[in-house]
Amino acid sequence: MKTTELDKAKLALQGLSSDIPAGTTTLPVGGQNVPVKNLIATLAGFVTAADAKATAKLAFHQAVAEVSQQAPVIRTLLTELGIALRAIFGRGNPVLVNFGVLPGSPGKASAEAKAAAVQKRAAKSKAKKQALANLDAAVPVDVPPVNAK
Repeated sequence: MKTTELDKAKLALQGLSSDIPAGTTTLPVGGQNVPVKNLIATLAGFVTAADAKATAKLAFHQAVAEVSQQAPVIRTLLTELGIALRAIFGRGNPVLVNFGVLPGSPGKASAEAKAAAVQKRAAKSKAKKQALANLDAAVPVDVPPVNAK
């Protein structure tokens, strides 16, 4: 098993707290004499923070699992609530927004609406093609290309 920084910090903390020879108040760390009590405080702070991180990570994963488990039930509940509120207030009532419910659904497009949409797309496409043709016609043929360096 790999020894982590947390494991090493816990062991160092334990050693500094119990196995340092009596009378040793400083240790040469990083080219400086550092008080043992400062080393202990630094390591203890790291261990406390790492333990808090592990606890928070576990709580996060538990919360994610709980939300994932409840999501389908809540989704169905909200759908049914929307149906009930539309029945009470009416489909187009703007007060539905206060409940997080859209005032109504657009419904299915009629055959006439679909045909109009097809015609509109065709006209738009034709207009784009014509604009490109006009642009091509406006560019003189004898203009030499610009050499980019």
